[in-house]
Amino acid sequence: MEELKEVIAENGIEYCLAENSCYYPVMGLEQETDFSIGKYGMMYAEYVMKYHRKQYLDMVMDGTWNKRLHEVDEECHREMEISVKRIMKKEGVTEKLKVENLIEWVRRVNGIRSRMEEETVKDFLKVFF
Repeated sequence: MEELKEVIAENGIEYCLAENSCYYPVMGLEQETDFSIGKYGMMYAEYVMKYHRKQYLDMVMDGTWNKRLHEVDEECHREMEISVKRIMKKEGVTEKLKVENLIEWVRRVNGIRSRMEEETVKDFLKVFF
């Protein structure tokens, strides 16, 4: 008996071999973009899939899901940087400290970032809805 190929193409359509030895068309939903998604975009994705299922499915179906995740991710990064700089200034984490004691400066900046993520990022992500 002839061994069947895993994937075949016919009339411009790809077909995959299933466990039942039948070929089924490879179907997927086209997205407008193909951005890699960072941490904040993934957090937003989890939130939307859990609490706003209809809107999630609408964005997947109309091809805007990846673009939306990318936009949210970029905006969150911008907002985090602004917030971290504001708190650094408020708490006296300066360039002078960076020059004098780099390890202390890094520790304090990382602490600020950590607090910001715990306190505000989840609330910030909800604003996008």
